[in-house]
Amino acid sequence: MNVSATHIPEVSTAHLRLESLEKRYGTFRAVKALDLQVNRGEFLGFLGPSGCGKSTTLRMIGGLIAHTSGRIIVDGKDISSLPSHQRNMGIVFQNYALFPHMTVEENVGFGLRMRNWPAARIRERTARMLETVHLGGYGSRKIKDMSGGQQQRVALARALAIEPAVLLLDEPLSNLDAKLREAMRSEIREIQLASGITTIFVTHDQTEALAICDRVAVMRDGHIEQIGSASDIYERPATSFVADFVGRINRLESIQNDDGTVRVGETHVAMRKAPSGPIVTLIRPHRVQLFDASTSTTTGHGFEGRIKSVSYLGDVSQYLIASDLGLISAERSSIGNERRYAVGDPVKFGWDADDMMFFSTEGPKQ
Repeated sequence: MNVSATHIPEVSTAHLRLESLEKRYGTFRAVKALDLQVNRGEFLGFLGPSGCGKSTTLRMIGGLIAHTSGRIIVDGKDISSLPSHQRNMGIVFQNYALFPHMTVEENVGFGLRMRNWPAARIRERTARMLETVHLGGYGSRKIKDMSGGQQQRVALARALAIEPAVLLLDEPLSNLDAKLREAMRSEIREIQLASGITTIFVTHDQTEALAICDRVAVMRDGHIEQIGSASDIYERPATSFVADFVGRINRLESIQNDDGTVRVGETHVAMRKAPSGPIVTLIRPHRVQLFDASTSTTTGHGFEGRIKSVSYLGDVSQYLIASDLGLISAERSSIGNERRYAVGDPVKFGWDADDMMFFSTEGPKQ
C-alpha cells in the first residue's frame, strides 16, 4: 500500500511541528509527549546529556525509528506514517555513513540516482553541491583518500543535494579534532544561512549549540527543559538543571531570610526575588569578583578564601578558591593589567546581587 502524507489545517507559520511526539520502549518513555515548532529557515539545536532523548527525537523526525504516538508535521502535512525515503529529509550522521567503494561524486549523487534524476542533471547538481562545501575538483577521489573534515563535507553535500525540506544533523562534528570542529561548525552555519534550509542539529557540546543555533532546546529525561536563544539559555536559565548543564556554575546551598536577604554561609546578601522555601544560589564564575585580601569591599563581598589552583587558558585565567562556602570557581581576563593571583594567595571575593540566580531545591524557578 502506498502511504501518503495527510494534509491538516495550518495552526501556525511553523515549517516543522511536533505534536505530543512520544517514543516508548516497553514502559520506558525515551521521549515524553514532545511539543515543538520550528520556523522555516531556522537553525534549531537539541542540546543535552547522553540518553536525554535528543537523537531519538531527530531519528523519529527523519523516520529512522518509529514513533509511539503523536504527530510530525511539515508544511501542514502529517508525515508521521511515511517511511524515511518519502519524507524528503537530508540526514548527516555522526559517522557520516558514506559509501567507501564510491567516489566523492558518486556519494553526493547517490540520493539523486535513487530519485531517478537524469544523468546530466545529477552531474550539474553534484558539482554545485561540491562547490558549496568547498570541495570543487574532488569529485573523482575515493572516500578513503579524504580527511575526516572532507568526509564530513561530502556527507553534508549528499544531504543537501536532494533539496530536502529539513536538514537533520546528528552530532556531525563529534569525530573531528577541536580546531577542525570549530572551523566546520562555522562552515555548516554559513551553508545553512546561504541555503535557507530548516535545520535540526543534535549535539551534547554546549559551545557548538550556543555558537551557531538560532534557538537551543535543552533536553532532559525525554522532555524539553527550556528552549530559547543562546543568551536566554545562558543568562536566564529556567531551571537549575539548565544552569548547571549550560556553562560553568558555582552552586551554593542557601537559605532565604524574612528580611529579603539570602544567607550564603554566614553572610547575608541582599536579593531582588527568589522562590520560597529551601533554595540554591547559582553564580557564574565570570561573575565572581576577586579582591586582594587587604581590600575593603562593599556588602556582599565579604567572603574570604585562598587560591587553591590556577588554570591559564590564554585569554582567561580560572581560579579555584578554597573557602567556608566550599570550592568557588572564578574567572578573570589574562589580558592587560588584570591582577593575577598565585596558588596560596589569600583573597576576598563576592558578586553583585543582580548576578545571583535562585532556584527552589524542590522544583523549577518560580
